[in-house]
Amino acid sequence: MGSQRLQIPHTESNWDSAKERAQELATKTDELIGEIVYELYGLTDEDHDTIRL
Repeated sequence: MGSQRLQIPHTESNWDSAKERAQELATKTDELIGEIVYELYGLTDEDHDTIRL
């Protein structure tokens, strides 16, 4: 009895959807990292707006 793999067609739509989702996750990750740094270093709102990671 062998294992079966789920076959997902590789369409341009799937690729575009995956790229869009990856970009959303990258943006969210950057925002979360910014919030963590903001909290760790006790930056003011003014500092937070001017600092880019």
